Amino acid sequence: MEKGYEEKVTGTAAEAIKKLMENENVPNQYQYAKMMGVSRQTVNKRLNHGNGDMRFSSFKDMTSALGYEILVRKK
Repeated sequence: MEKGYEEKVTGTAAEAIKKLMENENVPNQYQYAKMMGVSRQTVNKRLNHGNGDMRFSSFKDMTSALGYEILVRKK
């Protein structure tokens, strides 16, 4: 994505990551795991198990691997 691009995401953390993967043309969890330096099973567990929530540190690492940063802004 171009510099200065903002992506507003809604839903669960896992849904947000899946949307960012799509935006960045990451074709599958295997490729994403390689980008992150973790196993595909780790990515799968974070994205597909539980209720879609994850630790903030995991979310930060996953967005960073896709080239994004997290911005918190007052409404």
